[in-house]
Amino acid sequence: MSIFLLDKNKGLIGAYEPLEHDQDIVLNGLITASAILEYSPEMEDAHYFGAKDVDNENIFWVYYITLPTKKGYEYNLKGVHLMFHELQGEIVKDIRPSDALASATLEQILSGSVWQVGNVDTAKRASKNYYYVSKLSAYQDFLETWDVECMPRITWSNGEITGRYIDVYDRLSADYGKWYEYGDKLLTVEAESARDQIYTALVGRGKGEETDDGFGRRITFESVAWSVADGDPLDKPTGQDYLVMPDAVDEFGLRIGIVEFRDLEDPAEVLQATYSALQETSRPKVTFSASAVEVGMLGLGETVAIIRDDLGIRYKTHVFEIKRNFLDKNIKAFKLGDRPSATVADRLAQQDKETKDQEETFLSYLTVVRNEIIGVYFDEDGYNYDVRTGNEYDLPAGYYSFDRPIDQDPSKVVYMGAGKILVANAKLPNNTWDWRTAIDGDGVVADVITSGMLKGGNVKWNLEDGTLLIGESVADHQLYYDGVTLSIKGKIYLSSGELLDDEFDNFNTEISNMGVTITENTVVDGLPVSYHVEGVLNDMQAMTSRMDAFEQGGGNMVRNPNLGMPDDPDSYWWSDGNTWLELKARGLTWDAVKTAGKTWNNAKEGLI
Repeated sequence: MSIFLLDKNKGLIGAYEPLEHDQDIVLNGLITASAILEYSPEMEDAHYFGAKDVDNENIFWVYYITLPTKKGYEYNLKGVHLMFHELQGEIVKDIRPSDALASATLEQILSGSVWQVGNVDTAKRASKNYYYVSKLSAYQDFLETWDVECMPRITWSNGEITGRYIDVYDRLSADYGKWYEYGDKLLTVEAESARDQIYTALVGRGKGEETDDGFGRRITFESVAWSVADGDPLDKPTGQDYLVMPDAVDEFGLRIGIVEFRDLEDPAEVLQATYSALQETSRPKVTFSASAVEVGMLGLGETVAIIRDDLGIRYKTHVFEIKRNFLDKNIKAFKLGDRPSATVADRLAQQDKETKDQEETFLSYLTVVRNEIIGVYFDEDGYNYDVRTGNEYDLPAGYYSFDRPIDQDPSKVVYMGAGKILVANAKLPNNTWDWRTAIDGDGVVADVITSGMLKGGNVKWNLEDGTLLIGESVADHQLYYDGVTLSIKGKIYLSSGELLDDEFDNFNTEISNMGVTITENTVVDGLPVSYHVEGVLNDMQAMTSRMDAFEQGGGNMVRNPNLGMPDDPDSYWWSDGNTWLELKARGLTWDAVKTAGKTWNNAKEGLI
């Protein structure tokens, strides 16, 4: 199974037989791979590597190389799938799909990129807004909002990429009726959550009921009855607004939680959805692993049942991760059960979701404020006065607009005169106006400013989604914050005045009051810094080893593992005083030494 190396323009460098080649693929998450090749100098020009799928040669995988390292004659590659690398570097400016098909929404997200929608097997609809976020962030949120599963697919012909597609499914794999019992010897428990996070009963709530004043309680399932005797999964009498899992109560006690389903309007549907949620909340979260030890191996996304006799429940779960050896198709490892949110892609999706939830909350608040102002506009009359100097009300001359006649103790006023505008909604104890908002030629002063966008010159601060742009555009910026990461071009100085990096260019980080803090979500060269940490640690370890060796004193030989093998003295540094550098200084070459019939052990004899 050949490895194909590609240059920075994705042109083919060559095909090589790997010493090792593995892939780790997470359902709706990261796809990474590693490979070890026998070193050749042209490999250092590679920015990407790819290979045909071990199980289906019509599928081709391409990865952006995040961590290339040389170790002797071996060249180690680690990479992340091309889709993540390319979508991370592009922006969704403003799309607002409403009750849109999943396929149509994904087309909008991918618009302008080299990726396109491929095979589609879903008719799901949903709504969401995406405003100035990376295409990768929008894609990750799309997966959750539309509740679909996707897989990137690359086509390859005659040594070049011919197409990039994202296939969309309701579910990537089906339910073939496989089941495991908790404690099955074929499964290994990788992780099990603490039991204090368990809820053994749930109050289910649906969509809020509309009322004249805009407020209403959420729909519940009090009116619906369930009976085990009638074939329902649990007993629930009419009038009870919560659902109980009895066996879980016996094990963990009664702990009641609340779950909301904002799109459900039918009480029966709310009850069914609450039951599905209760199967998850009433048990410890468990992640299992399994190896390829059975006939008919599990597929990514495949649904399996877990039977827990200790809790009296049977629940469905999915295979969410597969590790494959591309040199031996029979070597596979699986993870199934409750997926821990530990991958970079998961964290990115969660952060973007939280940002978008905050955005939607703010947009709702902004709408309420606007509606209140508009409502007051129709409900209240204005009483306007052009007050002259020396007036009977003892007010400064100017134009006044009150919410009621001036002699009926008005509570709101707008004043305009003498080059300024003042606004008050109340009076102070001394019966003078409490001016809380003021505008003049020097600026605006206000307790609260409710706004969607602050913009001026090359600065644009979107108060709705928290993005900040300083520069001509997102593509041409000095500083850009997308709600998750901060991208800065130019030189960065710490609070101490120290220059952080003289070539500081497009490095994404988070700035704290103490200087610069790099987090695991920091992006370097378009990828999370966590991809680069291993290489840094390896380099530090190698440097420490060399320093330790030099401290041993004369006679020690320290090998540079990046330059070759013992038959070439250029691969070595010497500390005994009579070094190979001295031989070279006398105009000698290693070829000349070998021509003279010398070996390294006797090279100095008669030559120095």
